[in-house]
Amino acid sequence: MALTITDGIITFVTMTALLALSPIFFEFATIVQGEADPLSGMILSIVVPLFMVAILISVGVSARRRV
Repeated sequence: MALTITDGIITFVTMTALLALSPIFFEFATIVQGEADPLSGMILSIVVPLFMVAILISVGVSARRRV
């Protein structure tokens, strides 16, 4: 399993953009939680952590695929 430089750069840029936009996502989730049902509010509040986990899994699969 080897992570290529391209995968590393794309991961860094994507994670940086996600971290830069996360306050906007959390603010939106806070606004919506007052009007939405509890399940929708919970799903909105875990969007950013789920995106981070999905990006890390994607990088791992990409690195494993290369032989």
